[in-house]
Amino acid sequence: MARKDITQEEVLGQVVEHLRAALHLGPTQCVEAIEPSAPPGIARGGEFWVTVSPNEGQFPEGEQAPGNITEEWGVTVTAYSRIRLDPTDTDEKLLRDAARGLLEAKRRILAAMVGQDLQSDRTPPTAFLRNLVYASYCSRPQYDDAKNVGWISVDFGIHFDWDLSGELGEV
Repeated sequence: MARKDITQEEVLGQVVEHLRAALHLGPTQCVEAIEPSAPPGIARGGEFWVTVSPNEGQFPEGEQAPGNITEEWGVTVTAYSRIRLDPTDTDEKLLRDAARGLLEAKRRILAAMVGQDLQSDRTPPTAFLRNLVYASYCSRPQYDDAKNVGWISVDFGIHFDWDLSGELGEV
């Protein structure tokens, strides 16, 4: 199957849309964010909510040509949960609750992302990834006492070829 060049904005949008569909999350429960390890000021509804953050990328030297460049990029998907069911000094529910626990959220995110071959929303849908989505790192669970929110982040590899065609415009 031929792979198409794409913009990074399109890739990020497809990751967000894929997660919303796969995890049955609404537009306020799966959002883009710059900082993957800072809980939002206002908790979202539902069992848990996620942010998708652009991560670092690398450009292989041998995969660059005018109008096209490969980026070995990544995104960080962070799951947040607010559970007040644990007694003081324990975190069993926050970690292991079957619907809202951070470890269950991590499992569901991994199941939704690993091995996916995302498609663009162009007509017709077009494959653009250079390899299937893969998990590369997971943070430790964290908790903010002031906001009563716990979270865990997973990094994913998303490798694609940039579409550099079009006008450069003026700055």
